[in-house]
Amino acid sequence: IKLEDTSLKYKDKNYYYWSKTEAKGNYGKKLRQLIDGSKPEEIYFDGDIEKNKYGSEYFGLGTVVVSHSDELLGYSLDLKGSEYYTIYVRDIKTFKNLNDKIENTNGTIEWALDSKSFFYVKLDKFHRPRQIYKHVLGTSIEKDKLIFEEKDETFTCGINLTSDEKFFTISTSDHITAEEHFFPSDSKNIKPKLFA
Repeated sequence: IKLEDTSLKYKDKNYYYWSKTEAKGNYGKKLRQLIDGSKPEEIYFDGDIEKNKYGSEYFGLGTVVVSHSDELLGYSLDLKGSEYYTIYVRDIKTFKNLNDKIENTNGTIEWALDSKSFFYVKLDKFHRPRQIYKHVLGTSIEKDKLIFEEKDETFTCGINLTSDEKFFTISTSDHITAEEHFFPSDSKNIKPKLFA
């Protein structure tokens, strides 16, 4: 295993994004730099520092994703080894976490284009991802809107943004069958439509 390694840079709208692993650490770093090179590269998430900060014996890293505004970081952690992930949101400039904290998820975070809200997948008591919610930053978790629920207990679901950022797609499937739903990314009243 190559312990000292750097991924290829991914070009987003304003930044290059990439990750790095080092021999002395276990969890790696997430880095970015403005495409025009006007500022030095910055580490916006360091897994080893986070591990020490939370102080848990087990440290499972789920998703680490930056908002479309480039200002906020959504990340998910499993600190018990249960594979139930808690979602946290952080201001990248101040490195301070917001009050938004969502437990019992599968770790997925899919930012809405306005960077003021995101979608996540809730796990049921049997550890199945079957409900997709929308959370608006700064609001109570109890007010989160259920936008999709898979009624069939043999199916599990997930959500993604298309590469052109025009639609969100919801995929739900069992081992042999799949369904695809979609809704426009700028929808105010979300009503997923089945298309395949």
